Parts: sequence; C-alpha cells; structure tokens
Amino acid sequence: MNRCRKPLEFACLLLIIAVPVVTLNTYPVVASCNVTVAAHDNAVGSDVEVNVLVDGQSYITPHNFSFDIGVHNFSFPNKDTYGHPFAHCYIRYSNGSYQYVKTKDLSVNLTPLNQSDFMLKAYYHLEPYSDKHPTMIYADIPTKPIGIGENFSINMCVHNVKNLFGWELVAYYPRDIMMGLSIDDAAFLNRIYGAPYIFLVDGYGISGYCIWPFQVFGGNFTPYNDYNSTHGRVHVGSTIINSFGDYPGVNGTGILVSITFKKQNDGTISLTVAHKTQGWDYYWNLYTFLFDASLEEIPSCVGPLGDLTGPQGGVPDGKVDMRDISLEARNFGVNEENPNWDSWLDLTGVDYLSHDCMIDMRDIALVASRFGQTCN
Repeated sequence: MNRCRKPLEFACLLLIIAVPVVTLNTYPVVASCNVTVAAHDNAVGSDVEVNVLVDGQSYITPHNFSFDIGVHNFSFPNKDTYGHPFAHCYIRYSNGSYQYVKTKDLSVNLTPLNQSDFMLKAYYHLEPYSDKHPTMIYADIPTKPIGIGENFSINMCVHNVKNLFGWELVAYYPRDIMMGLSIDDAAFLNRIYGAPYIFLVDGYGISGYCIWPFQVFGGNFTPYNDYNSTHGRVHVGSTIINSFGDYPGVNGTGILVSITFKKQNDGTISLTVAHKTQGWDYYWNLYTFLFDASLEEIPSCVGPLGDLTGPQGGVPDGKVDMRDISLEARNFGVNEENPNWDSWLDLTGVDYLSHDCMIDMRDIALVASRFGQTCN
C-alpha cells in the first residue's frame, strides 16, 4: 500500500518481489539507482552497525550502493548487536516520500522504467512503551452501523503496557441487543518472544482452555449470554507459562482478545469493562486486571480507543474529543527517529491496531472516527 505523503504525478510501479510482496514508489528513469542501506535501534536512539546481505554478499551498515538494471536482494539479521529484534523497514525517497515494509528479506527489481534513488533502513527495538503515560485497557467498538442479524467483532486491547505476564478480563454486554458467539485469543503474550501460554475462557460454568504450543483445547469458547436477566458476560484470562523456559513479560500495544457477537435487536452496542477503578464487581473481587512477571498488578485505567489526553495533559479523561484529535494532528509526520517521538500516539499502521512507528493519517483518522465515544 502506498504511504507517500506527497502526490506522485508521474509515478510508475517498483515491484519488490518478496514474501509478502511489497510495491514501492517509482520515479523517472535515471542512469543508475543510488541506494543507502542502514539500520537504527530505537532502544539506544541511534543508527547501528549490522551485517546485511546484499545480492548474496555481506556488508556492514551504513553502506552506499549504485545499482544498475536488474533484481537486487536485501536481507537484514533477526537481531542487531544489542540483541534487539528486527521490527520493520522504511524506504525513504529523495523527494521526502516514504513507504513502510514489514519484511526483513526483500528483492527489488529495477527496470528502465522504475529506477529511483532511495534509502532502505531497518529498525530494531523492543516493543514501544512510554513512562509518560498510563497503561490503558479499552474496547474497540465498531463505528459503522450494525444491522439486526448481522455479526460483528469487538477487540479488547491494551495500550502502552510494560512487562505484561498475564491478564484477566471481565466485561458485560446487554443481552437483549447482543448475543455472544465466540471468543478468539489474539496471542498477545506470545508475539514477541514466542513464549508458551495458557488461555482460559469461563462460560456457563465450564472452563475452556488452550495451551500453546501444544494446541490442547477443551470446554466452551463462547461468552456467557445468560449471566443474568439483563446482561451477558465475558470472563477470560491468559498467562505465560515459564515451566518451558524463562520468558519475560511483553511491552507494547495490541489486541488481547476478539469477541464476536450477533446483533439481536435495536439499541446501542456496548461492552463495559469491569475495572476496580469503576467499582464493577469489586465486592466479589472479580474485575479486569493486568499483572507483571512478579505477579504484581500493573496499574491501569479504562477508556475508549483514541482517548489520549484530557485537561491534565497526557492523562486520558474517559472520552474522545477535540483534544485527542488535535494532539494526533499536531504530531502528524513525526516518526521514531524524531526527538519528539511519542509511541503513545502510534495507535495503528498498515496492520490494524499495530505499531508502524509513524504518526500519519491512519492514526488521526482512527481517533477522529471515535469522536464522542466515552467509557461505557
């Protein structure tokens, strides 16, 4: 997908043949293509030297090349010299446009119609986390109209968490409007270090469970639609299992679990997170919480997706308003190498609700689409 911020009035296609296949921007024909290959580590805040394979030969970054017509192959290592994992690449052109590339192995096919100077830079870092902001739990409620009889999904997400080792979610929904169909684990705890984990679902008094990597399943993976006369309940949890190795907690932002519902009657779709800051079920000690590798509870708050700030700067206030939209817009174009970079504002990317380390129109549009939403 093209992510240029400037119009390309006479662009052709420069095809990167890779897995996955990526399409790059192109410009007028030149005699040769000048390419700089580099690497950057966000955790240390500077460019780093890594061994990169270019057309089968090893080079130390940064390195400058002059390429003629033909296919040129690039392969970055899984980790840099600090042991930090590969995250993504950016291709930046001499005219200021750019493109996000998720794979570390790619092939560029230069033809007489698509030669163009650019910089290819790989980024290495731990998952983003900011000490300036709280950890937030939120429900990603659909913004488009949902018709009666139509199925839809609500993602339960965590934003800006550090050292997450496990979590438990308790949430309620109006049973006359919504019927729960399924609960799907998003494997958030497994995504960085490949840690084995257990995922539990409490429904109708039966515990459903799934242990990765053994894929053992049992019980019922549906919400508790008959919790009481007015509400259904989602009660799920997950934790890393260290009996198979010593795994750290996970940092960052992402989806914990996705719940699929069917709309049964007219009314407002909602999923209310039971959190002790709001008093839900705290009398019975049944509420939503996160915990770290020491099994200590991680302080958190609940808010709608896009709630980034409030009257107290940088502190969410439980609603999405013009403060939040303005904050995103003011940081438009800021990327991970900018001294003003704040990962708190990086809400989404090429993949929905995933970091791409760039504040662009995807982030601004996401917050704007939630304008007026509040905590349920």
